[in-house]
Amino acid sequence: QRQMCIRDSFNTAMKKTGYFGGCMLFIDMGDDTRSPAGMAEVQTPLTIDSAKIGRGSFKGFRVIEPINCYPAPYNADNPLAPDYYRPTGWLVQGRRVHASRMLHFVQNEPPILLKPAYNFFGIPLAQMALDYVDRFDTVRISVAKLVKRFSTSVLKTDMSQLLNNGSYEDAASLKARALMWSLLGSNDGLMALDKEAEDFVQVNTPLSGLADIVSQQLELLAAISRTPAVKLLGISPKGFNSTGEYDEANWYDHVASQQSIVFADNLDRAIKIIQLSETGQIDADLTHKFVPLHEQSETEKATNRKANADTFAVYYDRGVLSAEEERTRLASDPDSGYDSIDVDDLPEQPSGGVIGEGPDDEDGRTGAV
Repeated sequence: QRQMCIRDSFNTAMKKTGYFGGCMLFIDMGDDTRSPAGMAEVQTPLTIDSAKIGRGSFKGFRVIEPINCYPAPYNADNPLAPDYYRPTGWLVQGRRVHASRMLHFVQNEPPILLKPAYNFFGIPLAQMALDYVDRFDTVRISVAKLVKRFSTSVLKTDMSQLLNNGSYEDAASLKARALMWSLLGSNDGLMALDKEAEDFVQVNTPLSGLADIVSQQLELLAAISRTPAVKLLGISPKGFNSTGEYDEANWYDHVASQQSIVFADNLDRAIKIIQLSETGQIDADLTHKFVPLHEQSETEKATNRKANADTFAVYYDRGVLSAEEERTRLASDPDSGYDSIDVDDLPEQPSGGVIGEGPDDEDGRTGAV
């Protein structure tokens, strides 16, 4: 079997979708798009049937960034039609391609009024985060400047001559006085003050809360992308006894919903096209399933197995389930620890009986010997 690289193509498309709000995957059926015959073919619909998609005709996916395509004339005057604001064709660098030959990825889809402004793609996540990045950068620079000017030195001296239209000599004298402080006013220096006419104080700017302001602006970036701060920024959850499990569960729910919204239809269509190209027919039982995002620890798996075993014991005692049904469940569960057992090979109990076989009890149920 040929490698179709679906995962790599979809991964690239999703990266472009994050930057641009959407992306296209051109379904390459081997048509020469430089020849008139090939250009005429890609303008026709790509129907999902063996008459249109022959054996070995699918060649792969080609990533088309939004900057390289624009919708062909589309229906913008009849909201009752199914193709209202849904382009039936795309111009890829001037070459017209039927919409059925493109897998259209869209995230953060805008309302109809704004669709043409976004080239019929979604609102880019980069654009949504731009304002928050700018605010964070402004706060970061402001705090850095504030820290630099944390301490202000104030020299109380006689400035009456300078304020009353003092001469150049008076101004030079004050400047020399300030220069003396800057040269000697250190931990190793000695500052001499006039006992009667001068005084010196330092005014410090309060810095409490600045770190929280910067962190809050940074964490807003995680909020706009709905990504936990610990994953996006490496910031540990704050608060008493906070583990971040709730944020992680929300993140997994969001990712699962985006998988379904952005990938599901395109992946289903891609699987059907590849089946027709490889085998000439579509297997209705062949579908896709996304990998679970959350993986249980061994302790959690053991706890679940114990709970399932206790539940079965109750159902078994009440005659709801049989041992064969429980063995079937264990064999079909990859996390049960017994997924390799033979369902029909029932073990013998120490007394010589077989689980699930024995004389009827007082209620008429078959019990274990």
